[in-house]
Amino acid sequence: MRNQYDQFWKDPSETPIMWIGLLYAVMSLATNLRIIAGNTSPTIFSQVALRDPKEAIELFSEKIVQCLVLGNYTEPTTHTIETLLTYMITEYFRSPDGMQS
Repeated sequence: MRNQYDQFWKDPSETPIMWIGLLYAVMSLATNLRIIAGNTSPTIFSQVALRDPKEAIELFSEKIVQCLVLGNYTEPTTHTIETLLTYMITEYFRSPDGMQS
């Protein structure tokens, strides 16, 4: 994934949309895990764009869905399954049932 990440920054227009959806999903999971760990202080990116980590998760989830739809997830390509599964996990963390221990 690191090589694909580097390639993304070299030429974003050539990056598969499902990979971008997966990137948003990873960012959403990382933010969710910070909340679960009790760290709700703003990160560098959230100081600029979004002050609330939950707001960031909401935005990331929206972008994941947009990537899935744009990439026509009903006809899987590279990264489609990974993006769908990771999206499912992010939605689980967002649900009240997922946050109970």
